[in-house]
Amino acid sequence: MQPLATVNDFLLAFPESEAIELSDLDDETPASLSSSRLEQGLLNASAEIYFQMRIPVADTSAAVLARLPIAQVWCINIARYRLDSYSPRDDVRQRYEDSLKQMADYLDQFDGNDNNGNGGASSLGNRPIMSVNLV
Repeated sequence: MQPLATVNDFLLAFPESEAIELSDLDDETPASLSSSRLEQGLLNASAEIYFQMRIPVADTSAAVLARLPIAQVWCINIARYRLDSYSPRDDVRQRYEDSLKQMADYLDQFDGNDNNGNGGASSLGNRPIMSVNLV
């Protein structure tokens, strides 16, 4: 499985100093970025997104999700929250919770009943790619 965001994406979203700190919480004064720990965090966040969106990782829908622009933001926010395992700051927790809510809202758009009482689409592959304003 490919992560939905890269270390470079994370570094573009947040200061390098935070990435360095989050990649090595056991060291009180980390000197360098642990790319492997950050990559693992992004991979774990991606797995959480696939699970929340009810997509088997091997499903072709995963490719659709990778093209969903907001999926990268979700991945970065979830990884940041999960990596800050000791005591996430309020803003980090809020971004995490917002990401989970956005995923649920996205699913609700397609999993509800139609006007005939039929269930909605069950696969992200049947869902349109949407654009989300991040501001």
